[in-house]
Amino acid sequence: MGNKKVRGNGEGSYFKVGNKWRYQVSFGKDADGKLIRLSAIADTKAKAKAAVERKIKDREKGLLPDTENSTVHDIIKMQIEDDYASNIIHDNTYRRRLDTLKRIDDNGLGEILVKNVDETQIKKFFHGMTGYSNSVINKAYDALNNCFKYCCSKKHRIIEYNPLEDFNKPKSSKVDRKVTAFTVDEELAFIHILNNQEKSNRYRYQMLLMLYTGMRMGEINALSLNDVSLNFKTIRIRRTITKDKYDKPILNDRPKTDAGTRTIKMTNEAFTLLQEYINNHYRKNDEQLLFYDFKNKTYITTNQVNASFKRIVERYRIIPMQKALISLSEKKKCPAFKKYTFYEKKGKEYKAIAKEPKNWTTKWSQYYFYKLIPDRDFSQHMMRHTFATRAIEAGISPKVLQHMLGHSDISITLDTYTDVFDRFENQQLDLINDYMQSLPERNKSNTAPCAIGVQ
Repeated sequence: MGNKKVRGNGEGSYFKVGNKWRYQVSFGKDADGKLIRLSAIADTKAKAKAAVERKIKDREKGLLPDTENSTVHDIIKMQIEDDYASNIIHDNTYRRRLDTLKRIDDNGLGEILVKNVDETQIKKFFHGMTGYSNSVINKAYDALNNCFKYCCSKKHRIIEYNPLEDFNKPKSSKVDRKVTAFTVDEELAFIHILNNQEKSNRYRYQMLLMLYTGMRMGEINALSLNDVSLNFKTIRIRRTITKDKYDKPILNDRPKTDAGTRTIKMTNEAFTLLQEYINNHYRKNDEQLLFYDFKNKTYITTNQVNASFKRIVERYRIIPMQKALISLSEKKKCPAFKKYTFYEKKGKEYKAIAKEPKNWTTKWSQYYFYKLIPDRDFSQHMMRHTFATRAIEAGISPKVLQHMLGHSDISITLDTYTDVFDRFENQQLDLINDYMQSLPERNKSNTAPCAIGVQ
């Protein structure tokens, strides 16, 4: 436990924490009569004690905040609420950060006093996170890092150092999901389906507009009639449909990023599509939106369109898919029984079940169902990627594409579509190589060069 020494009006104690030392001392009582303990962790006993002595002086001067005995949850929650109240973050980000905080709480780290967090607890927490995606891990890391930075700043000095400073962030055991674009054949097949078998689909125009402009679906669903100029063939993007902190759809008066506010030129396909829709299908509504959910009298969300998109892709096999029998144990809860939908294994064969088994509610996970396994991940965002891919293949510059997509930084455009840019660059390089190799033959067929202006 280490040597004990008296300091101030309490006893000071040293604790070994990994390869560092923590020094702790009592400093009076709070309003509830509980002991106030100041502590610090450093490489040596002397440094840890010196850090606590600085805290004592700061407290005597009234500089130390009341967050001395705050938990990790307290600090992160305070930072989230401050950013939300200051309009630094908005509803979507607010909900995502609260979800991250819940994940930190569920893993037990949130209830620990910030001053008591050590490297062992940090490692244990992140080792338990490797089953999540890299995106989830990064969000948890950022939340904790901001928490510890706040607490070890000169202003607060709740802890002596940031335990994440020399920490190697783990990587997910999952492969990063990457939404790809349609191939040309898949895109043409998708358009054909929308214009024929799915012509009456309520989201047909939004899906085609995304495919022809690269706009985000939230931006499309937030368009008003005044945002579309058929005379100038432009679309003004200034809002988006998102969700509030209660997970309810709202019309946000700003797009996803500052760069999202933009005016784009319509492709010929987009112009023809919107002209047809406005002239033949647009209906007035209180929100003056181009697309509106009249049945529920509310906004159309990205999730609604995404569900319809995925159904079409699966139903018509727009991308390669295989049917495979999968154990129902993959599902989180017992599904309702349907005749000939589920299968039981008998020997090496699988037989469709015609009658609900007596043990269905308790042993449902031992049965099977057919699942479509696509050759790659897909969602409605695929249409945005498809537009960008076709634009790059057509030779559009990255800067123009950045503006059309509403990316806040050119690096986002380059990083997102690096494979496509590389493929396009290689194709252009092949043209240069072919031309250079043809120069000797070209030279043989030409007469001797003459001076400029000389016949």
